[in-house]
Amino acid sequence: MASGGRKLAMSRTGRWLLVTDGDERKLLDLAGTMPQRVVELAPGAIAGFVGRELWTISAEGLSRIAPGNLRPLSPTLRLPGVVTQIIAAGGPSIAEGVLIGTPTLRVGLRGDAVVIEVVNDVTPEERVVAALGGRLYLAGGDGMRALERGRELWHLPKTGGAVMGAVSLFGGRAIALLLRRDADDAIAVVQAHGARIHVLEVPRVVHWAVAEELGHAFVFGVDGKVRRLDLRYGREIAAGAPVVPIVEIHVDEHGRQMVLLTPERADVIHIQASELFQAKPSTTDRDDTDGANGANGEADAHEESAHEAREPASVPRAASRPAGCPRCAVATGGERCGAPSGRDPDLLPLAWTGTAAGHAAAPRRVAA
Repeated sequence: MASGGRKLAMSRTGRWLLVTDGDERKLLDLAGTMPQRVVELAPGAIAGFVGRELWTISAEGLSRIAPGNLRPLSPTLRLPGVVTQIIAAGGPSIAEGVLIGTPTLRVGLRGDAVVIEVVNDVTPEERVVAALGGRLYLAGGDGMRALERGRELWHLPKTGGAVMGAVSLFGGRAIALLLRRDADDAIAVVQAHGARIHVLEVPRVVHWAVAEELGHAFVFGVDGKVRRLDLRYGREIAAGAPVVPIVEIHVDEHGRQMVLLTPERADVIHIQASELFQAKPSTTDRDDTDGANGANGEADAHEESAHEAREPASVPRAASRPAGCPRCAVATGGERCGAPSGRDPDLLPLAWTGTAAGHAAAPRRVAA
């Protein structure tokens, strides 16, 4: 890959980003309230976000770190074997995960204690592609099955392609599967009880990211385009060239904060999801006729009043800007979108990007 081996990991809340360059790890606060910090880990260690924690695996064992102050949350836990991957299994705020290795382990918290269980239900032909609580999703050959504490919930003998990835949707009510086929790829959505809902065909996928609570997938293909797919209703929302050339795309669970990795220089670009696509040039010359100006007049007036002029303090911000403004992160819905107070950004609405006026900031490079 032209990105030079740089790897990214984003917390599901959208606040934290871990940038890995070889054995160097940098932790970035995408909310902008804390400086970039170096995470000191042993050479060859692997790391990933699990709930609100950062988990690292080294030869010494499992370490749980608080991203806010980089302090250990518990003593390092010795593991019975080699671990090659960390899969979060508890959502954005629950510290539960599955450690893929020999053997595969399920790790969770019971009060102040850390509980480690050996998973004996995975056959040599299968691999864990996703997990949620006590449920494991296993793929093998051209089939897939779901297990919960050793009990098989459902089995798909034919998925229609090799399972390259899987993400739980809507708190476990469905699961999205990325399928590799002979000529193209597909994304299949399966209900929690195993019934297939729909299948979306896409060009060969280079990288994908899923906002699991929103139910949208962002798929970057070999054709250089990104497609935004609504997995709930099985439709394509938008498609086009991204705002910058990319090789990877990452998004939070609500589809608001987004991070892009560029080729060649491997720059890390932080944007909001609404800024993903390149702006299309206008097909109307605004200076030609009054009719042309009239066609764009309402949009122009909205942009000028909503984004260039500051409202008087006596006028509520939401009342002076229509909901669904195309240049804002989210529809206001009557809520104030101003900059938040000094509370922990993990507990704030994820639409905030740290800008003074609360509007979407231009794409910014957060790591070079």
